[in-house]
Parts: sequence; structure tokens; C-alpha cells
Amino acid sequence: MKNLTDSLVILMMLLMASCNSNSKKNDVPTPPTPEPPVIDTPLVKLGAYYFGGWYENSNHIKPALVNDYPERRPIWGWVTNTPEAMKAQIDLAADAGLYFLAFAGTLIRRTCRRTGWPIMRSRFSEMPPIKTG
Repeated sequence: MKNLTDSLVILMMLLMASCNSNSKKNDVPTPPTPEPPVIDTPLVKLGAYYFGGWYENSNHIKPALVNDYPERRPIWGWVTNTPEAMKAQIDLAADAGLYFLAFAGTLIRRTCRRTGWPIMRSRFSEMPPIKTG
């Protein structure tokens, strides 16, 4: 039993000596961790749908919305189809990291009088032109 105890003591001393921080065995320099590569294009292109239905005489701007819920007024006002408002919205989206805006529109189905074939057009093609200046 004495030999077993002596053996354990010697083993413990050897283990403690090998864990000494001043040991010269591990003086091999560790190579630096490489920096991750810089990726020019994002792995995921995140975008948003843009609803452009906030224009003058829009069916979406109701008196109840404007009068009863003033806290819901958009940052750019109730009419957002001005060049200034669009620029501000695009800049804000880009600053937030959005890669694209998909403009949501409604298509109007009509029929060609000559052929009877369906014609699809954007509802926004009937919008009045944006006033500039």
C-alpha cells in the first residue's frame, strides 16, 4: 500500500511540474488566427415591398384616418409620392441595409376591343404625374 501511495505522489508531482507555466516545452509560437475574408456582395440580399398608394386623392387617405388617427401619420406626411419624400425613403432604406425595394402595384385587367385578349396594366400608370419644382 505504501508503494501505491508513493507512486501516486510521484505521479501528482510530475503532472504539476508539466503544467508549470514556466515550462520551456511549449515555446513554439502559435500562428495568428486568420481574419475572415471580406465579402463585397452580401450573402443575402434583403429588400422590402414599397406600397406607393399614398398620393393626392388616393382612396387610402380617408378623413377618418387623417382625423381620428393622427398618430398614424407617416413621417413624410400623408402624400409620399413627391421626389423629396421618395429620396428620403430610399436613403433611409439604404442606410438600414436594404438592398432593393420592390414596388407593390395593382394590375387592372382590361380586354382588347379588337382581339378580346386580356390586357394587364399597372394601376399606377393612371396616376397623375409627380409634380416637380
